[in-house]
Amino acid sequence: MGVIKKMLKQRGVYLEPAYPDGYGTPVWNPAVECKMRFVYGGRNRIDPIINNAPAFTTEKTSTNTSTIFTDLDMLINGLLWLASRENWGTPGNALAEFTSKYGSYTDPSLVPGIILIKRYEALPNFKCKEIARIAYG
Repeated sequence: MGVIKKMLKQRGVYLEPAYPDGYGTPVWNPAVECKMRFVYGGRNRIDPIINNAPAFTTEKTSTNTSTIFTDLDMLINGLLWLASRENWGTPGNALAEFTSKYGSYTDPSLVPGIILIKRYEALPNFKCKEIARIAYG
């Protein structure tokens, strides 16, 4: 078992970004449970997307509130939610907790404690046996 699998001991819920339907209202895909590891802490970084912006842009850095290691491929502007500690052990409990608490929300981005993914990286190890999937919120 590799280091990446050993550190994914927490469980959470991932929601893909919303897409507009034919009338322009946002539609959210169903939530998916995933293994993850949240690391909280603010961090400033130079943003390559901002640096390629036009010359009149003065802001060259962005701030991350958390770093999340996960087992799923993710999309930028997706949402991640960390389940409570008692629901980390059993598969399915994190998703059940999310739907019972926040299933009535029409806009999941308003859920307390949810993280918006600002950046995503997928890095293979040396032998390409495992992939470290890292999302920055």
